[in-house]
Amino acid sequence: MEVRYKSDASHNYMIIAKDTQNQRSSHEKMVIRNPIAGLLKLKLHFIDNEAFYYYEIQSRQSLVRLFENRELGRKEMMCLLNGIIAIFRELERYLLPSDEVLFDPEFIYLEPDTFEPAFVYYPCGTSSERGRRSKEDFACLAQFLIDHADKDDRECQRIAYDYYLAVEEGVYSPEGIIRAEPSAPKKENELPFTDPAEEKEETVLPQAEDYWEMEEDRSSLDYYLSDKKDETVGVEKPLRLALCCLGIIAVAAIAYLFLVCNPSMMPVTLNETEYLLAGCGIALLFGAALTGVIFTYNRRKVREENERQEKREEEISRVETDPMLQKEILRQEKEVYGMDNAEDGKTVLLNVRHRPDQGARLSGRIRGRDTDLAIDKSPYLIGKRNERVDGVIPDGSVSRVHASIMNRDGRYFLSDMNSTNGTFINGRRLELNETAVLEDGDEIGFANVTMTFQNRISYPAYGGS
Repeated sequence: MEVRYKSDASHNYMIIAKDTQNQRSSHEKMVIRNPIAGLLKLKLHFIDNEAFYYYEIQSRQSLVRLFENRELGRKEMMCLLNGIIAIFRELERYLLPSDEVLFDPEFIYLEPDTFEPAFVYYPCGTSSERGRRSKEDFACLAQFLIDHADKDDRECQRIAYDYYLAVEEGVYSPEGIIRAEPSAPKKENELPFTDPAEEKEETVLPQAEDYWEMEEDRSSLDYYLSDKKDETVGVEKPLRLALCCLGIIAVAAIAYLFLVCNPSMMPVTLNETEYLLAGCGIALLFGAALTGVIFTYNRRKVREENERQEKREEEISRVETDPMLQKEILRQEKEVYGMDNAEDGKTVLLNVRHRPDQGARLSGRIRGRDTDLAIDKSPYLIGKRNERVDGVIPDGSVSRVHASIMNRDGRYFLSDMNSTNGTFINGRRLELNETAVLEDGDEIGFANVTMTFQNRISYPAYGGS
């Protein structure tokens, strides 16, 4: 089955050729004319007398690509299995056979926020061929769940294993598995762990307007500005007031010096003592205003330093009280520094490929701030959805899961992840789900955000005597 991808101004499509031996059935017409909950929206196009199915995958990600080297938590596992239950009920409601739907993990598309799955309706093939394909799809899905179930959550592993056993027995709906799992009561037809308030689509970039003239994404602005406003609002006002006073007194001092040099222009006659007193008064006021400016400026610096120190202490406290975070840090240290033998007293040999001052990075300026992202895992997902990606770019034009960078034997590859506004390398837009080789110094564009790829990893010269 050959799969292609296409993107136009506002839609992303997955394209699969229709089997020429299959005539257009009533089931196919029903799915095209009546969008069914849980199925990807389907269109049928004819190109050079060939029929193609167009599936709209806008803002969704394939299960395989999203969790290629990641673990499925119990929350995601339950949402996925509930989605399978829901699609079985919808198929029964519309009298559609389940073997006309692809359940291969590669063709299950997820909403990054709610994790709600959508499936591919593909009615091609004979009845026996569809039955064999459906059996293979569910076996592949069950194996995928076992391989990617959270290793630290025994209940999550139990659910995956129970579903695997059910699939082996020919029971494909996980309804019995879900019923055995204790959970909070939920409304009918409602997927668990779904928070509609969190759903937010990325902004589609206009063709001819300046993006910055559009209304900005408030959630992205809060990422940068909420703390900054709180830190400086109490200091900026006194500083501005002190600077205004200093300016007024400086003007008065200049006027005083001018009148001293030109006494004929003085509206009143002053003696030497009165001149001296007036000058001393202006000098004292100038000194007081200058002192106020310096004091306020120093106060702001001290406050900012205290805020940074508090944030550092909070991070340290979070690490000290979070065993899972400590475990992750220890794992990364072992990978980066080669510390497997540190506890037995042996000398640790640093890995030449992963020194602390080396490695692949993305650097750039996002909304006035210098941003540096260390590519410390593979695949490294990039987007604006903090819970689903490794590198966060808080910009409204960036998709929730926008792109990924893969490390294969020291070479880095950039892939577009079905983004709305596109991924660019040195000005060239990647095709939907296209993969391109990255070189040191390449300019990468994530929609409206441009960053530079840097790869400082050095490789030892191999050879020997």
